[in-house]
Amino acid sequence: MRGPTQFLAPTLLIFGGEDSLTPASKITKFAESSAALSKPTAVLVQTYPQAMHFFVDPEYRSTRVFADSYNSAVDSHRGITAKFDEAAANDALHRVIAFLSVHLN
Repeated sequence: MRGPTQFLAPTLLIFGGEDSLTPASKITKFAESSAALSKPTAVLVQTYPQAMHFFVDPEYRSTRVFADSYNSAVDSHRGITAKFDEAAANDALHRVIAFLSVHLN
């Protein structure tokens, strides 16, 4: 993952806490340093602790493991686990709509 980004417009970052491709620890560090760099622009973060990669995609209702997919976040550099999370996906959709209604008004 790259270093912090200076956001010039309000930004909402949504991710799964169990995402094997973009680990929560890396996203949290990125979000915190980017928020500090972006002040006074709002950088909001929503984490769904149990959500995995592709948690908003209903095509992944069953857990899928992509064993051969490149993943720089793990020592072997291989493997991504994906699973849809209906509750997290619904909440994320509502958060995006609310965020856009505030910031695009």
